[in-house]
Amino acid sequence: MIEIEPGQYSLVLPLVEKVNFDKVFAQAVIDRIQNGSIFVDDIQNPKTAFISHFDSGFSLLCGNPNNDLFNQSMVEIMLKEAYTKPKHIRLVTFPDSWNKKLQNLLGNQLIDYSEIYHNPGQDKDEKIKTLKKVLSENVIAFERVRFKFNKVFFIDQNDSFASLPEGYELKRIDDTIYSKITGKIVPSFSWDTKENFLNKGVGYCLLKEGMVVSTSFSSFISKDMIDVGIETDLNYRGQGLGVFPAAAMIHYCLEKGYSPIWGTNSDNVGSRKVANKLGYEEDFYHPFYCSVLR
Repeated sequence: MIEIEPGQYSLVLPLVEKVNFDKVFAQAVIDRIQNGSIFVDDIQNPKTAFISHFDSGFSLLCGNPNNDLFNQSMVEIMLKEAYTKPKHIRLVTFPDSWNKKLQNLLGNQLIDYSEIYHNPGQDKDEKIKTLKKVLSENVIAFERVRFKFNKVFFIDQNDSFASLPEGYELKRIDDTIYSKITGKIVPSFSWDTKENFLNKGVGYCLLKEGMVVSTSFSSFISKDMIDVGIETDLNYRGQGLGVFPAAAMIHYCLEKGYSPIWGTNSDNVGSRKVANKLGYEEDFYHPFYCSVLR
């Protein structure tokens, strides 16, 4: 496994171009818009690549899965010592043959999230504790949803997105609003500094009496794609408020020529509902591997 320099990032484009889902973060690293690292098996003619986005930990493993030396390094990354900066790895793989390969490589240290999620003997808090314990020692396989964007549907529904609920206002994220944003999936999740986000990214917030209640932003941005991130304050969830800043993000994408990409874990019901209201149609599901690096 060889780390390549930023000036060599284009070497992995032939591998990444084949990937048809969840790759905006990888393209953002290749385009040198957001920070990350890229490892390959061979600088002269790479057949396998591992692309990691520093701040979020989102990573892409793509290319030839039958490369023993490279695969051993991947096991060390997922289970032992990290070659990369992020403390978490959130791994997407392509092609599908990688999934069987990872099952073989990780063995009983690969745990299916559904075994924890669907355990009838535990309540929500107990499941979270179990998840944290398992994640500290193993790799957990989650499931993510890929969406297709129905632009015609979105445009037809535009009037419903334009009328804000009484007492709310929609604003683009600036220096002042940025400091008011709290939550998990917010700009600081995937951007190293406020300055870089404000200079290279974009986002919108729904506010009530000056308080940010819902945020949508460019979690990842490449030259032609934006991965739309969304977070709504816990006290305001279940009211459909996330559609308003997210619709503003999609409008921005369409006006500037970006493809608005949406992805989420399959158990994130709230995100899936917002996506459906905005014209996103669930396309297919794929594995998603997470580990906490020690």
